[in-house]
Amino acid sequence: MMIGKTDIGRATIEALFLNREGVVNLRRLLCLANLHPPIL
Repeated sequence: MMIGKTDIGRATIEALFLNREGVVNLRRLLCLANLHPPIL
């Protein structure tokens, strides 16, 4: 679950639907596989 720290951050999260169930589950799986956050 992503939580914005600023008004702009909260609006961005809402506009991009970053807390929808599928995206949250994907991030959870990527974290378990040590692939999130991505390292560039």
